[in-house]
Amino acid sequence: MGTVLIKRRRKVSRYETLSIINNSQFLSIGSDGKKLYANEYKDCLPCGNVKLLMNEQLLFEGTYENVLPHGQGIQIDSNNGKYVGNFRKGIREGYGLYYYSKDNFFAGMYKDNMQNGLGYKRFSQGQIIIGQCKENKFNGECQFFILKESDEKKINTNLKIWLLSFKPVEEQLMPESILEIFDTNQPYYLKYSGQFVDDELTGQGELMNDRGEKWVGQFTQFLQNGICTYYKDDKMIYKGVWIMVELQDEIEA
Repeated sequence: MGTVLIKRRRKVSRYETLSIINNSQFLSIGSDGKKLYANEYKDCLPCGNVKLLMNEQLLFEGTYENVLPHGQGIQIDSNNGKYVGNFRKGIREGYGLYYYSKDNFFAGMYKDNMQNGLGYKRFSQGQIIIGQCKENKFNGECQFFILKESDEKKINTNLKIWLLSFKPVEEQLMPESILEIFDTNQPYYLKYSGQFVDDELTGQGELMNDRGEKWVGQFTQFLQNGICTYYKDDKMIYKGVWIMVELQDEIEA
């Protein structure tokens, strides 16, 4: 393994060994079994480029400052989701990507360790949401698409996401790396523009489908609910009151 330099007990009651494993890398092993590889130590603390593992499974790889992720890095969550992006004093902060364990994919802004700000999310079956996030959920003005993609197109896009996850962090974070993944300039079954509340299409908005139909008005949980105006081929047909997608009464326009 290398030469053991330090074996000591910290104030947090953890034993730790520090070894040199080659001329440019140190290995620190905590009492919890975590292994931290670092290329630099400063004031007895790891800094610079590091790799943190538990049971040989990657937990973090990137830059450290004061024993915390700081700069760019990769972090694996307990649910096997993977964050690739920027950190500030141990917190996810700034632009980042998130690879969910079931092929869903997010790209956007983080603050306070959560998705906060403009975000893009693609689901494995071809749905896309673009808009404002608050505490890991879409809230505010958003767009939602159900794209007309063939099974082959969906598989190819999911493959692109998977291949992207193996590229260097700097390449993954280039804006052009996600352009094809979130391309909405293509045929769709449904398109919604308007308000979201906690990841649900709720509030004032406009819903269109591929049959030339459009509803403009109030929605609750993806359904027309309240006053909506119905259009067909850009011609207004009627205005009415809906209760959970069912038209109750027509009203004067």
